[in-house]
Amino acid sequence: MPALFDHAARRRKRNRPVPSIEEGLSLSAALFADGNHNEAFDLLEQLLLEGFTPGQDILVLAHDLFGKLEDRSRYALYQSRCYDFPIRPGDKVLDMGSGHIPFPLATHLADITFSDHALGRAGEPFRFVDGKPCYECSVESTPFADKEFDFVYCSHVLEHTAAPEAACAELSRIAKRGYIETPAPSKDLFLNAAGVSGHKWAVDNRDGVLSFREYSPGQMECIGHGILQDMHNAPRTDREQAFSALVNLMARNLNTMLMWEGGIDVEVSPRRPRRGSEPARSLAAQASNETASEAPERLSMVQGHLFYTPYVEDFYARHPGLERSSFRTQMDELVGDAFSGIHILPPYLEPLGYEAQLIVPNCRPAQEQWAREHGVPFPEGDWVRETTLMQLNEIAPDVLYFGDPAWFDSAFARRLTKRPRLLSGWRAANIPHDVDWTDYDLILSSLSGIRRAALDLGARAAEHFTPGFPAWYLDQIGETRQECDVVFSGQCTPTQHVQRNHLLTVIAKAAQKHGFSFRVHASPSDPELQKALAPHLRPPVFGIEMLKALRSGAISFDARGSIGLMNYAEGSGRDLAQKESANMRVFETLGAGTFLLTEPYDNITAMFEPGRELETFADEKELVDKILYYLAHPREREDIARRGRMRCLGEHEMGIKAKLFDSYVRRHIRAASN
Repeated sequence: MPALFDHAARRRKRNRPVPSIEEGLSLSAALFADGNHNEAFDLLEQLLLEGFTPGQDILVLAHDLFGKLEDRSRYALYQSRCYDFPIRPGDKVLDMGSGHIPFPLATHLADITFSDHALGRAGEPFRFVDGKPCYECSVESTPFADKEFDFVYCSHVLEHTAAPEAACAELSRIAKRGYIETPAPSKDLFLNAAGVSGHKWAVDNRDGVLSFREYSPGQMECIGHGILQDMHNAPRTDREQAFSALVNLMARNLNTMLMWEGGIDVEVSPRRPRRGSEPARSLAAQASNETASEAPERLSMVQGHLFYTPYVEDFYARHPGLERSSFRTQMDELVGDAFSGIHILPPYLEPLGYEAQLIVPNCRPAQEQWAREHGVPFPEGDWVRETTLMQLNEIAPDVLYFGDPAWFDSAFARRLTKRPRLLSGWRAANIPHDVDWTDYDLILSSLSGIRRAALDLGARAAEHFTPGFPAWYLDQIGETRQECDVVFSGQCTPTQHVQRNHLLTVIAKAAQKHGFSFRVHASPSDPELQKALAPHLRPPVFGIEMLKALRSGAISFDARGSIGLMNYAEGSGRDLAQKESANMRVFETLGAGTFLLTEPYDNITAMFEPGRELETFADEKELVDKILYYLAHPREREDIARRGRMRCLGEHEMGIKAKLFDSYVRRHIRAASN
């Protein structure tokens, strides 16, 4: 999954509080002098993006610092600022197209020619490096064995190739993972580079797919003059130096970059059809066609998922007038806002043979609109269940999946005019001791105690299932900068989150004692907790804004609430979580790319490796000790966060969860029919 690997490898930048441009410039120079080159350029970029003036002063300093770099490779200039390159000690690394400034982490070098210095390197001779084997070959045809290299670096090469598909297939063949970079079409245009440098292709990264579009003769003329290229390569005035620095400082916007693993997805659009060629298709599309001969039975599916009422109120306050839009538009907008998105399956089920849709039963504006569209009166009293019942009787889905089967129990299911072929639900929260699930075919849960309880409460089957992380969140989160040391977002109820609330007060006291910043995005109802957390409290955040809040912290703290089989009348319950956790914040934090510090529950440490992909604490002393340790060791912390994100995206992305859900659905439908 190139898009997921690419997002996971992106380097995280720290946001520093800067009161003035003078202090910002001084700190940037000091960071550079101490050898923290990337951090220095990060701060200069921050000053520029935050609108400090004069911007020319920022960029002139950037130009001076770029000029002091001993390593003149693109890796040192900007690539190492954009990505954490997944290269380990002992890895075999090939620079394909190394030219006169090779990739400094390469162990092997290759280029199309050692002798024709005009080809792709403007007259500069090929650089041989002692101890690094060199190979003369084209990117389309190399002498290497399958997966011979752990990593292949291919920078500013593929825009020249006559056969992008063959080149990318060869890179995929010889290496396990790698990095590709080309000029972005906009850079080719304003630097007048396409025609002058022999660039055949406008290359874009479209959600992990490298898209090659052949330049026309007119496009290759670009702006028709090389003055901006001259200003970039040999600036003379302060303004020209500022322009040259801007090209390197904002390199991500001016170059097409892709970090990939396993293989490279490609689509090619030649300017005109070539004799004997097929229409351009992506590699993913080809693979899809090869496996599409046996289409699965098409199923209709409805997911009913309750949303927090405070979130619904906040959402419509942020979208005035949306309540007058169609029901479908309101559902689409809710999905796009990402609240509870790690549980929402319908958007991912269409490719698997479903006509799937979401209902949010307690979203009154949308439910009222549905009633208007169908010409039925909106129910009074228990409108949540009654409107949902009308919707389900209208749709009559094959598969019905409730996010809260305790609310929509068997008594509700028996009122459906047509029973679904599979009635299923998800639960990882408190269960009333007397709930009836005898009509449920399947209960999904990440907690073994709940799966056992589901069978005791009458469900026919129970399966292990965890939330997932939607990859599209990453684009919505964007390049969120670090703004605080420790962050928490979640609920702080006085009955269900006793231990969590205590640990939040422990962190608050430690923050005051040791001087680190702490943000708590919550609305505690307990007056004592409010008082203890008062300096750190921020408004609750939901959806994408919550993910951005998690991403803004160096460390994200998480602790589980209690989960039990509850007798609410007697005020008692039986623990169902025991040594496991079901907190969805684990997946949201890791997927967002933030370092997670959480409790060492058995199922969490089975999914993610402590000390490598997240970190755990056994008691409050260790909690504080590890906060202080990882704040003092940012590189180690960021490496753990990066590996956690890659593991989360690689094994818990929503498309993967949808496939697992589909396998459960079809297996249990077959079992029911037999």
